Amino acid sequence: TTLKQVTENISILAETINSQLFFLCYNQILSDYKLEKVTSNYCLMSLGKQGGNELNYSSDIDLLLIYDNEESFGQTTPLYYYEIINECTKLFVKKSTEFTELGNLYRVDFRLRPDGNAAPIARTLLDTMNYYESRGEQWEKQMLIKLSYIGGSKELFSRFQSFVHTYVYSSSMQGSPLETINVMKKNIEKHYNDSQNVKTTIGGIRDIEFSVQALQLLNGGKFKILRTGNTIEALENLHSLNLISQHEYETFVNAYIFYRKIEHYLQLMNNLQTHTLPANVQVQLQLSYFLKYSNYKNLIAEFNNSRKKVRAIFNSIINPGKNNSANVSPTESHINFLDPKRANKNLEFLEFGSGLITQKNFDSKTTLLFQKIKPLLLQLLKRSISPDTILNNYVKIVQVYKYIAILYKELQNEKFHKGFIRICEYSQYSINLMLNSPTLVEDLISRKVFVKNIPARFADSKIENILLMLSIQYTLNLIDHSKLSANLTAFITFVIQKRYAEEEINLTIFIAGLGSFGVQDMTLKSDLDLIVVTNDISKHENIQEVFQIFLSKIRRELKPIEVDFRLRPEGKSSPLVWDINNYKIYLQKRAGIWEYQSLIKSRFVCGDKILYKSFQNIVKSNAQSLPKKLIRDNVKEMHKKITTSNLGFGIPALNIKSSLGGLVTVDYIVTYLYLIYNFENTMFRETKTKKILLQKIVQEIPSSGKILENYNLLKSVLLKIQLAFDTNKTVIPSESLKLNLLNDWMKFEKSKLIEKNILEVFKTNFELYNKILREY
Repeated sequence: TTLKQVTENISILAETINSQLFFLCYNQILSDYKLEKVTSNYCLMSLGKQGGNELNYSSDIDLLLIYDNEESFGQTTPLYYYEIINECTKLFVKKSTEFTELGNLYRVDFRLRPDGNAAPIARTLLDTMNYYESRGEQWEKQMLIKLSYIGGSKELFSRFQSFVHTYVYSSSMQGSPLETINVMKKNIEKHYNDSQNVKTTIGGIRDIEFSVQALQLLNGGKFKILRTGNTIEALENLHSLNLISQHEYETFVNAYIFYRKIEHYLQLMNNLQTHTLPANVQVQLQLSYFLKYSNYKNLIAEFNNSRKKVRAIFNSIINPGKNNSANVSPTESHINFLDPKRANKNLEFLEFGSGLITQKNFDSKTTLLFQKIKPLLLQLLKRSISPDTILNNYVKIVQVYKYIAILYKELQNEKFHKGFIRICEYSQYSINLMLNSPTLVEDLISRKVFVKNIPARFADSKIENILLMLSIQYTLNLIDHSKLSANLTAFITFVIQKRYAEEEINLTIFIAGLGSFGVQDMTLKSDLDLIVVTNDISKHENIQEVFQIFLSKIRRELKPIEVDFRLRPEGKSSPLVWDINNYKIYLQKRAGIWEYQSLIKSRFVCGDKILYKSFQNIVKSNAQSLPKKLIRDNVKEMHKKITTSNLGFGIPALNIKSSLGGLVTVDYIVTYLYLIYNFENTMFRETKTKKILLQKIVQEIPSSGKILENYNLLKSVLLKIQLAFDTNKTVIPSESLKLNLLNDWMKFEKSKLIEKNILEVFKTNFELYNKILREY
């Protein structure tokens, strides 16, 4: 039996099990929620070794999940399809990974999805395609080479696969993949510098896979037989097309089989995902015997010889020793580009309209206009921390905007041009908003985004106009995070109130905001938490259906902000609208301390204000009757759970929110003190904000003087991470390029300084947290 047959059979088994398990979990969720007629479809796909039908005995299984339409199903408590898929995936991961007396099935992983772990577990087909088209990266093209079907709708898979083939194997690729792959491989070798690791070492498995994938990316548009995720099959096809020589083919195939056999043996021995040659003498002897070597010394000699030959071919394909800077014109050669070839093509496109995917071939007037703005662009690129990012984003905006000459003419204004370049460097979020909705570029060019009285634009703006306005003004230091949050909260309130008035809901109810929306602490990536309460639910027969329709409309109008009612009693399994008397009973008998913590942040949005005041009095009365010890013990327990869950293995990342001393700790200090003391009814003020709550704490507790300053710093860093990298993640990035960009924006001088400052803030906050829980 050949290696290819073994890995294929392992992969077929894994595909069958995972397909059936996901299908069973899906049906279980439908049964749990009593959903019968669900017309939306999902598609579960594999990547990595599973996608290439070359799974090891102990491989992770990388998965990708999409669905076709976002609809709601059910009548009493309707669920959106993404909620169904989310519940199903949680169950699937649990069943697949949990250990029993018989072991576990597979380690399944969805981290390779668009935007990674911080993103929704699944997106619609359209949203997924939009992500890759607008901001997909080179490594994701490599990843998608190995895309394969697991389960669900084959028709949906076919549509996505058709898109992937066009996206991955574009005949007019933007820049060569060779430089990017070379940089990726260098980073791997830098972080995993282990000559005994058959996967990541110089001349190891990764060298073979990256070489093959580079040739597939370069030639797959022309030769469809190269569109395979299987490495050995790809090598056979590359050889048949004379894209690699007989020597290169034999070297790669023999080394690949040799390396994979080592992996298989080690993983069979230990049932662990390992790629490192053994240090134990007994295991060395066993491995030598298994691979038919007379001794381990001969095996190592063969291993090192294979590494040397593989690396030579890798260099000839990926890094043939050409001087990249020779491809950049003398004018641009002094700019510190990471990818000079691509930079040169970008500049060529900006000037002449050629050299990239879109061949616009500008007229002479447009070319002359660019030549007038080019000197300032080059000057700012030279000073920049990340010139590649600026230039790539500059080009993307030019590509999506119809009137290039008008744009270039506006950029002759030096102040406007500098601002645009700053947006290209520091706000990937703003850039992606414009790429996803190209008409937004007009808001920038017309200067609408710079309006000082932002609420005056609410009536004629959609959510994307406001998000662009706020993100650009923050990037250009025209507003701080408090004003950003206040304006975003005000716009969302405006939209809900407007929709409420238009629907003419003649019921005695109120809608209140909780969480960051309730205390004007929102960021551009915050969810929107709401509750709906009525005076007597028995009098309103169709109230649940009325508010499901209302919710659907609000969600559409506020997309991409997630609108959620999960903080209502009993969570999403309960009715959307609650009777105030039922709410009162719930608070008296079943509510947890965390629910009082969330209700502290409530704020009236629309409806019956008298009913809301009655509700506040109920919350206040019940909160004041809570024993202090119960509050303290519950706060300690919840804080410990939330913060320690971030640690994981090894050195923990610096998580602005959930690391000890982060924003969660600040929030727990605030909610704990307000539950214990309710400082002069501040928590029930109609105009309360997180800033007001913190200021009151500083007044009452002199030793807490730095908490407001620390909160401002953490909030500022969080917003900058979200804007700079358009991410939901709340961790300080570990990559040096991203760290340098953050330091530059925060005006820190060295990469370690941001980490040092954050650690000091964490330490101060956590000490204050412990002090307050001891003494108050």
